[in-house]
Amino acid sequence: MKVKMLLASIIALSTCGFAQQKPIKAEIEKAIVYLQGAQLFYEHDVFLKQGYNQLVFDRVSPLIVIPSLQASTKGGLVTDVKYQAVYPPAKQPLKQYDKLIRLYEDSIEETNFNLTVISKRLNVIITERNLLLNNRLIRGEFSKDSLPLLQSILPFLSQKLNEYIDLEYKNSKETSRLNKILNRQNEELNHLISLKNNPGIDDPVVDPQHQIVVNIFSENEGSAKVSFNYIIHEAGWVPMYELRAHSTQNTIQLKYLASVYQNSQVNWRNVKLTLSTSNPNDGHVKPALSPWLIGYLVRVEKVKSLRRSTTPQAPSIALKSNAEVPTDDAEENRGYANEISMDNYIKTTEGLIRTLYEINLSYTISSGNNEHKVIVQQKEIPINMVFAAVPKLSNNAYLIGNITGWEELNLLPGNARIFMEGGYIGEVMLNPESDSDTLAINLGSDRSIVLQRKRLKDKNKTRFIDQEQIEIRTYEITIRNTKPFTIRLKVEDQIPMVQPGTNDVKVNLVNGNGAQLDDLTGALTWELKLEPKTTKRITFTYEVRFPKAKPIQGI
Repeated sequence: MKVKMLLASIIALSTCGFAQQKPIKAEIEKAIVYLQGAQLFYEHDVFLKQGYNQLVFDRVSPLIVIPSLQASTKGGLVTDVKYQAVYPPAKQPLKQYDKLIRLYEDSIEETNFNLTVISKRLNVIITERNLLLNNRLIRGEFSKDSLPLLQSILPFLSQKLNEYIDLEYKNSKETSRLNKILNRQNEELNHLISLKNNPGIDDPVVDPQHQIVVNIFSENEGSAKVSFNYIIHEAGWVPMYELRAHSTQNTIQLKYLASVYQNSQVNWRNVKLTLSTSNPNDGHVKPALSPWLIGYLVRVEKVKSLRRSTTPQAPSIALKSNAEVPTDDAEENRGYANEISMDNYIKTTEGLIRTLYEINLSYTISSGNNEHKVIVQQKEIPINMVFAAVPKLSNNAYLIGNITGWEELNLLPGNARIFMEGGYIGEVMLNPESDSDTLAINLGSDRSIVLQRKRLKDKNKTRFIDQEQIEIRTYEITIRNTKPFTIRLKVEDQIPMVQPGTNDVKVNLVNGNGAQLDDLTGALTWELKLEPKTTKRITFTYEVRFPKAKPIQGI
Protein backbone atom coordinates (compact mmCIF):
# COMPACT_ATOMS: atom_id res chain seq x y z
CA MET A 1 0.00 0.00 0.00
CA LYS A 2 2.80 2.41 0.89
CA VAL A 3 4.56 1.55 -2.36
CA LYS A 4 1.46 2.44 -4.37
CA MET A 5 1.08 5.74 -2.54
CA LEU A 6 4.76 6.54 -3.18
CA LEU A 7 4.38 5.79 -6.92
CA ALA A 8 1.29 7.96 -7.10
CA SER A 9 3.19 10.81 -5.46
CA ILE A 10 6.07 10.50 -7.92
CA ILE A 11 3.69 10.54 -10.89
CA ALA A 12 1.90 13.57 -9.51
CA LEU A 13 5.18 15.41 -9.00
CA SER A 14 6.42 14.50 -12.49
CA THR A 15 3.23 15.74 -14.14
CA CYS A 16 3.01 18.91 -12.09
CA GLY A 17 6.73 19.64 -11.94
CA PHE A 18 6.85 21.43 -15.32
CA ALA A 19 5.74 25.02 -15.32
CA GLN A 20 4.22 24.94 -18.82
CA GLN A 21 3.50 28.23 -20.59
CA LYS A 22 1.34 28.91 -23.62
CA PRO A 23 3.06 28.41 -27.03
CA ILE A 24 5.58 31.05 -28.08
CA LYS A 25 5.58 32.24 -31.70
CA ALA A 26 9.00 31.20 -33.03
CA GLU A 27 10.85 33.71 -35.21
CA ILE A 28 13.93 32.81 -37.27
CA GLU A 29 16.83 35.07 -36.33
CA LYS A 30 19.63 33.64 -38.46
CA ALA A 31 20.04 31.12 -41.27
CA ILE A 32 23.17 29.38 -42.49
CA VAL A 33 22.39 28.45 -46.09
CA TYR A 34 24.42 25.59 -47.57
CA LEU A 35 24.71 24.69 -51.24
CA GLN A 36 21.88 22.29 -50.46
CA GLY A 37 20.08 22.70 -47.17
CA ALA A 38 19.95 25.34 -44.43
CA GLN A 39 20.37 25.57 -40.68
CA LEU A 40 17.76 27.79 -38.98
CA PHE A 41 18.54 29.51 -35.67
CA TYR A 42 16.06 30.85 -33.09
CA GLU A 43 16.67 32.84 -29.90
CA HIS A 44 14.00 34.08 -27.45
CA ASP A 45 13.90 35.88 -24.12
CA VAL A 46 11.78 33.90 -21.66
CA PHE A 47 10.89 33.89 -17.98
CA LEU A 48 11.77 30.72 -16.07
CA LYS A 49 10.20 29.64 -12.82
CA GLN A 50 12.21 27.80 -10.20
CA GLY A 51 12.22 24.12 -10.98
CA TYR A 52 11.14 22.47 -14.20
CA ASN A 53 9.84 24.53 -17.13
CA GLN A 54 8.38 23.37 -20.41
CA LEU A 55 8.56 25.88 -23.27
CA VAL A 56 6.64 25.29 -26.48
CA PHE A 57 7.60 27.16 -29.67
CA ASP A 58 5.20 26.88 -32.58
CA ARG A 59 5.24 27.91 -36.27
CA VAL A 60 8.47 26.07 -37.00
CA SER A 61 9.18 24.27 -40.28
CA PRO A 62 7.44 20.89 -40.68
CA LEU A 63 10.41 19.73 -42.80
CA ILE A 64 12.87 19.65 -39.92
CA VAL A 65 15.62 17.02 -39.94
CA ILE A 66 14.86 15.75 -36.43
CA PRO A 67 18.34 14.35 -35.56
CA SER A 68 19.81 17.83 -36.18
CA LEU A 69 17.62 19.53 -33.53
CA GLN A 70 19.55 21.04 -30.61
CA ALA A 71 18.84 23.64 -27.92
CA SER A 72 20.72 25.64 -25.27
CA THR A 73 19.92 28.23 -22.63
CA LYS A 74 21.57 30.91 -20.53
CA GLY A 75 20.08 30.73 -17.05
CA GLY A 76 19.17 27.07 -16.80
CA LEU A 77 19.82 23.51 -17.94
CA VAL A 78 18.17 21.97 -21.00
CA THR A 79 16.98 18.50 -20.02
CA ASP A 80 15.20 17.62 -23.26
CA VAL A 81 14.28 19.05 -26.67
CA LYS A 82 11.92 17.49 -29.20
CA TYR A 83 9.74 18.17 -32.21
CA GLN A 84 6.01 17.48 -32.24
CA ALA A 85 3.02 17.98 -34.52
CA VAL A 86 -0.12 18.88 -32.58
CA TYR A 87 -3.50 18.29 -34.19
CA PRO A 88 -6.67 20.09 -33.05
CA PRO A 89 -8.55 18.08 -30.38
CA ALA A 90 -11.50 16.00 -31.56
CA LYS A 91 -14.84 17.70 -30.92
CA GLN A 92 -17.38 16.03 -28.61
CA PRO A 93 -20.84 14.98 -29.92
CA LEU A 94 -23.19 17.95 -29.92
CA LYS A 95 -26.52 17.81 -28.06
CA GLN A 96 -28.04 20.67 -30.04
CA TYR A 97 -29.25 18.19 -32.67
CA ASP A 98 -31.19 15.98 -30.25
CA LYS A 99 -34.49 17.91 -30.59
CA LEU A 100 -34.34 17.90 -34.39
CA ILE A 101 -33.52 14.21 -34.42
CA ARG A 102 -36.59 13.47 -32.26
CA LEU A 103 -38.81 15.56 -34.57
CA TYR A 104 -37.58 13.68 -37.63
CA GLU A 105 -38.06 10.34 -35.90
CA ASP A 106 -41.71 11.31 -35.09
CA SER A 107 -42.30 12.39 -38.70
CA ILE A 108 -40.87 9.13 -40.01
CA GLU A 109 -43.12 7.18 -37.66
CA GLU A 110 -46.19 9.10 -38.87
CA THR A 111 -45.28 8.56 -42.52
CA ASN A 112 -44.84 4.82 -41.95
CA PHE A 113 -48.29 4.74 -40.27
CA ASN A 114 -49.92 6.44 -43.27
CA LEU A 115 -48.22 3.97 -45.62
CA THR A 116 -49.60 1.09 -43.55
CA VAL A 117 -53.17 2.52 -43.71
CA ILE A 118 -52.96 2.89 -47.48
CA SER A 119 -51.64 -0.64 -47.81
CA LYS A 120 -54.62 -1.99 -45.85
CA ARG A 121 -57.04 0.05 -47.97
CA LEU A 122 -55.59 -1.48 -51.10
CA ASN A 123 -56.00 -4.97 -49.63
CA VAL A 124 -59.71 -4.25 -48.96
CA ILE A 125 -60.25 -2.99 -52.51
CA ILE A 126 -58.52 -6.03 -53.98
CA THR A 127 -60.61 -8.39 -51.79
CA GLU A 128 -63.91 -6.73 -52.79
CA ARG A 129 -63.01 -6.84 -56.46
CA ASN A 130 -62.08 -10.53 -56.25
CA LEU A 131 -65.34 -11.38 -54.46
CA LEU A 132 -67.37 -9.56 -57.08
CA LEU A 133 -65.58 -11.19 -59.99
CA ASN A 134 -65.86 -14.65 -58.43
CA ASN A 135 -69.63 -14.41 -58.05
CA ARG A 136 -71.32 -17.42 -59.72
CA LEU A 137 -73.74 -15.19 -61.55
CA ILE A 138 -70.91 -13.11 -62.99
CA ARG A 139 -69.05 -16.27 -63.95
CA GLY A 140 -72.17 -17.57 -65.81
CA GLU A 141 -72.71 -20.73 -63.79
CA PHE A 142 -76.58 -20.38 -63.64
CA SER A 143 -79.12 -21.60 -66.18
CA LYS A 144 -80.16 -19.76 -69.26
CA ASP A 145 -83.08 -18.28 -67.42
CA SER A 146 -80.60 -16.12 -65.48
CA LEU A 147 -79.51 -14.24 -68.57
CA PRO A 148 -81.92 -11.35 -68.04
CA LEU A 149 -80.73 -11.09 -64.48
CA LEU A 150 -77.13 -10.95 -65.62
CA GLN A 151 -77.94 -8.20 -68.08
CA SER A 152 -79.51 -6.18 -65.33
CA ILE A 153 -76.40 -6.34 -63.09
CA LEU A 154 -73.79 -5.56 -65.75
CA PRO A 155 -74.09 -1.77 -65.24
CA PHE A 156 -73.53 -2.28 -61.54
CA LEU A 157 -70.47 -4.46 -62.25
CA SER A 158 -68.99 -1.87 -64.62
CA GLN A 159 -69.51 0.93 -62.10
CA LYS A 160 -67.88 -1.01 -59.26
CA LEU A 161 -64.85 -2.03 -61.33
CA ASN A 162 -64.24 1.57 -62.40
CA GLU A 163 -64.45 2.65 -58.77
CA TYR A 164 -61.90 0.01 -57.81
CA ILE A 165 -59.54 1.24 -60.56
CA ASP A 166 -59.81 4.85 -59.36
CA LEU A 167 -59.23 3.88 -55.76
CA GLU A 168 -56.14 1.76 -56.62
CA TYR A 169 -54.67 4.60 -58.70
CA LYS A 170 -55.20 7.21 -55.96
CA ASN A 171 -53.77 4.95 -53.26
CA SER A 172 -50.76 3.97 -55.37
CA LYS A 173 -50.05 7.63 -56.11
CA GLU A 174 -50.28 8.49 -52.41
CA THR A 175 -47.98 5.55 -51.59
CA SER A 176 -45.36 6.83 -54.04
CA ARG A 177 -45.56 10.34 -52.56
CA LEU A 178 -45.20 9.07 -49.00
CA ASN A 179 -42.22 6.85 -49.93
CA LYS A 180 -40.38 9.87 -51.36
CA ILE A 181 -41.09 11.81 -48.19
CA LEU A 182 -39.88 8.86 -46.13
CA ASN A 183 -36.59 8.57 -48.07
CA ARG A 184 -35.90 12.28 -47.67
CA GLN A 185 -36.69 12.15 -43.96
CA ASN A 186 -34.34 9.20 -43.47
CA GLU A 187 -31.50 11.00 -45.32
CA GLU A 188 -31.92 14.15 -43.24
CA LEU A 189 -32.11 12.11 -40.06
CA ASN A 190 -28.87 10.27 -40.91
CA HIS A 191 -27.18 13.62 -41.71
CA LEU A 192 -28.24 15.02 -38.33
CA ILE A 193 -26.96 11.94 -36.54
CA SER A 194 -23.62 12.28 -38.43
CA LEU A 195 -23.33 15.97 -37.48
CA LYS A 196 -23.99 15.10 -33.87
CA ASN A 197 -21.47 12.26 -33.68
CA ASN A 198 -18.83 13.89 -35.93
CA PRO A 199 -18.71 17.59 -35.07
CA GLY A 200 -16.66 19.67 -37.50
CA ILE A 201 -17.00 17.16 -40.34
CA ASP A 202 -18.00 19.98 -42.69
CA ASP A 203 -15.22 22.29 -41.48
CA PRO A 204 -12.16 22.86 -43.73
CA VAL A 205 -9.17 20.60 -43.09
CA VAL A 206 -6.96 22.12 -40.37
CA ASP A 207 -3.21 21.49 -40.59
CA PRO A 208 -1.37 20.49 -37.42
CA GLN A 209 0.76 22.94 -35.50
CA HIS A 210 4.47 22.13 -35.75
CA GLN A 211 6.24 22.80 -32.48
CA ILE A 212 9.58 22.56 -30.70
CA VAL A 213 9.33 21.61 -27.02
CA VAL A 214 12.25 22.55 -24.75
CA ASN A 215 12.35 21.30 -21.15
CA ILE A 216 14.54 23.40 -18.85
CA PHE A 217 15.50 23.08 -15.20
CA SER A 218 16.20 26.38 -13.46
CA GLU A 219 17.60 26.77 -9.94
CA ASN A 220 16.26 30.30 -9.63
CA GLU A 221 13.34 32.26 -10.95
CA GLY A 222 14.15 34.93 -13.52
CA SER A 223 14.73 35.91 -17.15
CA ALA A 224 16.78 33.72 -19.50
CA LYS A 225 17.63 33.24 -23.17
CA VAL A 226 16.66 30.05 -24.98
CA SER A 227 18.18 29.11 -28.34
CA PHE A 228 17.50 26.20 -30.65
CA ASN A 229 18.33 25.33 -34.25
CA TYR A 230 17.77 22.59 -36.79
CA ILE A 231 18.51 21.71 -40.41
CA ILE A 232 16.15 21.48 -43.38
CA HIS A 233 16.98 20.06 -46.81
CA GLU A 234 14.51 22.22 -48.79
CA ALA A 235 16.78 25.25 -49.21
CA GLY A 236 20.13 26.21 -50.74
CA TRP A 237 21.98 28.65 -52.94
CA VAL A 238 23.48 28.65 -56.43
CA PRO A 239 26.58 30.75 -57.26
CA MET A 240 26.21 33.34 -60.03
CA TYR A 241 28.58 35.97 -61.37
CA GLU A 242 28.66 39.27 -63.21
CA LEU A 243 31.84 40.32 -65.03
CA ARG A 244 32.13 43.93 -66.21
CA ALA A 245 35.06 44.95 -68.39
CA HIS A 246 36.17 48.15 -70.13
CA SER A 247 38.62 48.33 -73.00
CA THR A 248 40.56 51.21 -71.39
CA GLN A 249 41.10 49.43 -68.07
CA ASN A 250 43.39 46.59 -67.08
CA THR A 251 40.97 45.25 -64.45
CA ILE A 252 37.62 43.50 -64.64
CA GLN A 253 34.93 43.91 -62.02
CA LEU A 254 33.66 40.65 -60.54
CA LYS A 255 30.37 40.60 -58.67
CA TYR A 256 29.87 37.30 -56.84
CA LEU A 257 26.16 36.60 -56.35
CA ALA A 258 24.19 33.87 -54.61
CA SER A 259 20.74 32.85 -55.81
CA VAL A 260 19.07 31.78 -52.54
CA TYR A 261 15.88 29.71 -52.40
CA GLN A 262 13.93 28.03 -49.61
CA ASN A 263 10.82 25.83 -49.43
CA SER A 264 10.67 25.32 -45.65
CA GLN A 265 6.93 26.29 -45.57
CA VAL A 266 7.93 29.08 -43.18
CA ASN A 267 8.70 32.62 -44.37
CA TRP A 268 12.06 34.08 -43.32
CA ARG A 269 11.52 37.66 -42.17
CA ASN A 270 14.45 40.02 -41.52
CA VAL A 271 16.88 37.12 -41.20
CA LYS A 272 20.67 37.45 -41.02
CA LEU A 273 22.16 35.20 -43.70
CA THR A 274 25.40 33.25 -43.71
CA LEU A 275 26.32 31.41 -46.91
CA SER A 276 28.39 28.25 -46.65
CA THR A 277 30.23 26.48 -49.46
CA SER A 278 29.69 23.07 -47.83
CA ASN A 279 26.86 20.60 -48.36
CA PRO A 280 25.52 18.56 -45.39
CA ASN A 281 24.18 15.98 -47.85
CA ASP A 282 27.62 15.05 -49.17
CA GLY A 283 29.24 11.92 -47.89
CA HIS A 284 31.59 12.69 -45.01
CA VAL A 285 33.09 9.21 -44.54
CA LYS A 286 36.45 8.40 -46.11
CA PRO A 287 36.12 5.54 -48.60
CA ALA A 288 38.04 2.33 -47.90
CA LEU A 289 40.13 0.43 -50.42
CA SER A 290 39.22 -3.14 -51.34
CA PRO A 291 41.86 -5.74 -52.34
CA TRP A 292 43.15 -5.22 -55.90
CA LEU A 293 43.20 -8.67 -57.48
CA ILE A 294 45.01 -9.61 -60.68
CA GLY A 295 45.07 -12.89 -62.59
CA TYR A 296 45.75 -14.52 -65.93
CA LEU A 297 44.25 -12.85 -68.98
CA VAL A 298 41.37 -14.73 -70.57
CA ARG A 299 41.22 -13.78 -74.23
CA VAL A 300 37.73 -13.27 -75.63
CA GLU A 301 37.21 -12.53 -79.31
CA LYS A 302 35.23 -9.32 -79.72
CA VAL A 303 34.03 -7.38 -82.73
CA LYS A 304 36.26 -4.35 -83.17
CA SER A 305 34.45 -1.01 -83.12
CA LEU A 306 35.71 2.38 -84.18
CA ARG A 307 35.96 4.88 -81.34
CA ARG A 308 35.91 8.61 -81.76
CA SER A 309 39.23 10.09 -80.76
CA THR A 310 39.07 12.83 -78.15
CA THR A 311 41.42 15.71 -77.52
CA PRO A 312 41.77 17.62 -74.28
CA GLN A 313 39.78 20.84 -74.24
CA ALA A 314 41.42 24.16 -73.60
CA PRO A 315 40.63 25.85 -70.28
CA SER A 316 39.04 28.83 -72.06
CA ILE A 317 35.29 29.28 -71.76
CA ALA A 318 32.97 29.59 -74.76
CA LEU A 319 30.25 32.20 -74.84
CA LYS A 320 26.64 31.15 -75.30
CA SER A 321 26.03 34.37 -77.23
CA ASN A 322 28.61 36.73 -78.71
CA ALA A 323 26.24 39.44 -79.90
CA GLU A 324 26.71 42.81 -78.24
CA VAL A 325 23.14 43.73 -77.30
CA PRO A 326 22.65 47.13 -75.63
CA THR A 327 20.61 46.82 -72.46
CA ASP A 328 19.62 48.95 -69.49
CA ASP A 329 22.68 47.54 -67.75
CA ALA A 330 24.76 50.10 -69.64
CA GLU A 331 23.19 52.85 -67.57
CA GLU A 332 23.74 50.73 -64.48
CA ASN A 333 27.41 50.32 -65.39
CA ARG A 334 27.96 54.07 -65.59
CA GLY A 335 26.97 54.45 -61.94
CA TYR A 336 28.53 51.22 -60.83
CA ALA A 337 31.60 52.88 -59.36
CA ASN A 338 29.40 54.80 -56.91
CA GLU A 339 27.97 51.64 -55.33
CA ILE A 340 28.74 50.90 -51.71
CA SER A 341 31.20 48.03 -51.42
CA MET A 342 29.82 44.84 -49.92
CA ASP A 343 33.14 44.35 -48.13
CA ASN A 344 31.75 46.61 -45.40
CA TYR A 345 28.94 44.15 -44.67
CA ILE A 346 30.45 40.71 -45.33
CA LYS A 347 32.79 38.76 -43.10
CA THR A 348 34.57 35.90 -44.86
CA THR A 349 35.84 33.00 -42.76
CA GLU A 350 38.12 30.39 -44.28
CA GLY A 351 37.78 26.97 -42.68
CA LEU A 352 39.56 23.70 -43.32
CA ILE A 353 36.75 22.32 -45.48
CA ARG A 354 34.44 25.27 -46.17
CA THR A 355 34.16 29.03 -46.58
CA LEU A 356 31.55 31.09 -44.71
CA TYR A 357 30.20 34.43 -45.93
CA GLU A 358 28.50 36.11 -42.99
CA ILE A 359 26.35 38.99 -44.28
CA ASN A 360 25.55 41.77 -41.84
CA LEU A 361 22.27 42.65 -43.59
CA SER A 362 18.72 41.44 -43.03
CA TYR A 363 16.82 39.58 -45.75
CA THR A 364 13.21 38.53 -46.13
CA ILE A 365 12.89 35.33 -48.16
CA SER A 366 9.44 33.84 -48.59
CA SER A 367 8.87 30.12 -48.86
CA GLY A 368 8.29 29.00 -52.43
CA ASN A 369 10.09 28.64 -55.73
CA ASN A 370 11.22 32.27 -55.93
CA GLU A 371 14.95 32.95 -56.07
CA HIS A 372 16.51 35.86 -54.20
CA LYS A 373 19.86 37.29 -55.31
CA VAL A 374 22.34 38.09 -52.55
CA ILE A 375 25.69 39.80 -53.16
CA VAL A 376 28.59 37.79 -51.72
CA GLN A 377 31.69 39.61 -53.01
CA GLN A 378 32.65 42.50 -55.23
CA LYS A 379 36.23 42.61 -56.48
CA GLU A 380 38.46 44.32 -59.03
CA ILE A 381 40.60 41.63 -60.71
CA PRO A 382 43.64 42.22 -62.94
CA ILE A 383 42.96 41.13 -66.51
CA ASN A 384 45.12 40.87 -69.63
CA MET A 385 43.02 41.43 -72.76
CA VAL A 386 44.17 40.14 -76.14
CA PHE A 387 42.51 39.40 -79.45
CA ALA A 388 42.32 35.84 -80.77
CA ALA A 389 41.15 34.38 -84.07
CA VAL A 390 40.60 30.99 -85.68
CA PRO A 391 40.27 31.88 -89.40
CA LYS A 392 39.61 28.27 -90.38
CA LEU A 393 36.29 28.39 -88.49
CA SER A 394 35.38 32.09 -88.36
CA ASN A 395 36.40 35.38 -89.96
CA ASN A 396 35.80 37.23 -86.68
CA ALA A 397 38.37 38.20 -84.09
CA TYR A 398 37.45 37.69 -80.43
CA LEU A 399 38.54 39.71 -77.43
CA ILE A 400 39.82 37.35 -74.74
CA GLY A 401 40.34 38.34 -71.12
CA ASN A 402 42.99 36.28 -69.34
CA ILE A 403 42.65 36.30 -65.54
CA THR A 404 45.43 35.03 -63.32
CA GLY A 405 45.24 34.38 -59.59
CA TRP A 406 41.51 33.59 -59.73
CA GLU A 407 42.05 30.48 -57.59
CA GLU A 408 42.57 32.77 -54.57
CA LEU A 409 38.98 34.07 -54.81
CA ASN A 410 37.38 30.83 -53.53
CA LEU A 411 34.87 30.77 -56.36
CA LEU A 412 32.49 27.93 -57.19
CA PRO A 413 31.37 26.77 -60.65
CA GLY A 414 28.45 28.83 -61.93
CA ASN A 415 27.01 30.91 -64.74
CA ALA A 416 28.45 34.38 -65.33
CA ARG A 417 26.92 37.27 -67.25
CA ILE A 418 29.49 39.26 -69.25
CA PHE A 419 29.26 43.01 -69.81
CA MET A 420 31.68 44.93 -72.03
CA GLU A 421 31.58 48.73 -72.20
CA GLY A 422 28.25 48.53 -70.35
CA GLY A 423 26.67 46.32 -73.03
CA TYR A 424 25.54 42.73 -72.47
CA ILE A 425 27.83 40.27 -74.26
CA GLY A 426 26.53 36.87 -73.24
CA GLU A 427 26.68 34.21 -70.58
CA VAL A 428 29.50 31.80 -69.78
CA MET A 429 29.99 28.84 -67.49
CA LEU A 430 32.69 29.86 -65.02
CA ASN A 431 34.66 26.80 -63.95
CA PRO A 432 37.25 27.72 -61.30
CA GLU A 433 37.97 24.01 -60.78
CA SER A 434 40.09 23.95 -63.96
CA ASP A 435 43.71 22.95 -63.37
CA SER A 436 44.95 25.86 -65.48
CA ASP A 437 46.45 28.87 -63.69
CA THR A 438 44.87 31.22 -66.25
CA LEU A 439 41.16 31.66 -66.74
CA ALA A 440 40.26 32.75 -70.30
CA ILE A 441 36.95 34.56 -70.83
CA ASN A 442 35.49 35.56 -74.18
CA LEU A 443 34.44 39.22 -74.11
CA GLY A 444 32.85 39.34 -77.57
CA SER A 445 33.69 39.53 -81.28
CA ASP A 446 35.19 42.46 -83.16
CA ARG A 447 34.55 43.00 -86.89
CA SER A 448 37.08 45.82 -87.20
CA ILE A 449 39.77 43.14 -87.49
CA VAL A 450 39.27 41.61 -90.93
CA LEU A 451 40.48 38.04 -91.54
CA GLN A 452 40.55 35.79 -94.59
CA ARG A 453 41.90 32.25 -95.03
CA LYS A 454 42.37 30.55 -98.41
CA ARG A 455 44.28 27.67 -99.94
CA LEU A 456 46.87 28.61 -102.55
CA LYS A 457 46.04 26.24 -105.38
CA ASP A 458 49.08 27.22 -107.44
CA LYS A 459 51.30 25.93 -104.64
CA ASN A 460 49.51 22.59 -104.23
CA LYS A 461 51.77 19.81 -105.45
CA THR A 462 51.71 16.05 -105.84
CA ARG A 463 54.94 14.02 -106.03
CA PHE A 464 55.78 10.33 -106.38
CA ILE A 465 58.96 8.78 -105.03
CA ASP A 466 59.11 5.02 -105.65
CA GLN A 467 55.94 3.63 -103.99
CA GLU A 468 55.29 6.77 -101.95
CA GLN A 469 52.93 9.63 -102.79
CA ILE A 470 53.54 13.15 -101.39
CA GLU A 471 50.77 15.79 -101.20
CA ILE A 472 51.82 19.39 -100.44
CA ARG A 473 49.29 22.00 -99.27
CA THR A 474 49.80 25.74 -98.64
CA TYR A 475 47.35 28.13 -96.92
CA GLU A 476 47.46 31.90 -96.62
CA ILE A 477 45.88 33.95 -93.82
CA THR A 478 45.33 37.68 -94.34
CA ILE A 479 44.75 39.96 -91.33
CA ARG A 480 43.91 43.67 -91.55
CA ASN A 481 43.76 45.93 -88.49
CA THR A 482 41.32 48.78 -89.22
CA LYS A 483 41.55 50.12 -85.66
CA PRO A 484 43.32 53.43 -84.92
CA PHE A 485 45.64 51.76 -82.40
CA THR A 486 48.07 48.83 -82.19
CA ILE A 487 46.66 45.43 -81.19
CA ARG A 488 48.04 42.07 -80.18
CA LEU A 489 46.44 39.12 -81.93
CA LYS A 490 46.74 35.40 -81.35
CA VAL A 491 46.00 33.44 -84.53
CA GLU A 492 45.25 29.70 -84.37
CA ASP A 493 45.20 27.11 -87.15
CA GLN A 494 46.21 23.48 -87.55
CA ILE A 495 47.74 20.77 -89.69
CA PRO A 496 46.17 17.30 -89.95
CA MET A 497 47.06 14.49 -87.56
CA VAL A 498 47.38 10.82 -88.37
CA GLN A 499 44.86 8.43 -86.85
CA PRO A 500 46.33 6.06 -84.25
CA GLY A 501 47.56 2.81 -85.74
CA THR A 502 48.26 4.34 -89.20
CA ASN A 503 52.05 3.99 -89.17
CA ASP A 504 52.68 4.31 -92.93
CA VAL A 505 51.27 7.87 -93.14
CA LYS A 506 53.46 10.85 -92.20
CA VAL A 507 52.57 14.55 -91.81
CA ASN A 508 55.32 17.19 -91.72
CA LEU A 509 55.19 20.96 -91.30
CA VAL A 510 57.31 22.26 -94.16
CA ASN A 511 57.03 25.99 -93.42
CA GLY A 512 55.19 27.40 -90.40
CA ASN A 513 56.04 31.07 -90.94
CA GLY A 514 57.14 31.32 -87.30
CA ALA A 515 54.21 29.37 -85.82
CA GLN A 516 54.45 27.33 -82.63
CA LEU A 517 53.50 23.70 -83.33
CA ASP A 518 51.83 21.43 -80.80
CA ASP A 519 52.99 17.93 -81.78
CA LEU A 520 50.10 16.29 -79.88
CA THR A 521 47.22 18.20 -81.48
CA GLY A 522 48.72 19.68 -84.65
CA ALA A 523 47.74 23.19 -83.49
CA LEU A 524 49.59 26.17 -84.97
CA THR A 525 49.78 29.45 -83.04
CA TRP A 526 51.08 32.87 -84.10
CA GLU A 527 51.51 35.76 -81.67
CA LEU A 528 51.20 38.93 -83.79
CA LYS A 529 51.46 42.65 -83.18
CA LEU A 530 49.60 44.74 -85.75
CA GLU A 531 50.04 48.48 -86.18
CA PRO A 532 46.93 50.58 -86.95
CA LYS A 533 45.58 50.43 -90.51
CA THR A 534 48.05 47.69 -91.54
CA THR A 535 47.69 44.31 -93.24
CA LYS A 536 49.72 41.17 -92.55
CA ARG A 537 49.87 37.87 -94.41
CA ILE A 538 51.08 34.57 -93.01
CA THR A 539 51.41 31.32 -94.91
CA PHE A 540 52.08 27.79 -93.80
CA THR A 541 52.86 24.65 -95.78
CA TYR A 542 52.62 21.00 -94.80
CA GLU A 543 53.12 17.70 -96.61
CA VAL A 544 51.48 14.31 -96.26
CA ARG A 545 53.40 11.14 -97.23
CA PHE A 546 51.58 7.82 -97.75
CA PRO A 547 51.75 4.69 -99.93
CA LYS A 548 50.34 5.53 -103.35
CA ALA A 549 48.51 2.21 -103.38
CA LYS A 550 46.51 3.37 -100.33
CA PRO A 551 44.66 6.60 -101.13
CA ILE A 552 43.73 8.73 -98.09
CA GLN A 553 41.19 11.49 -97.51
CA GLY A 554 40.94 14.62 -95.43
CA ILE A 555 44.15 16.36 -96.50
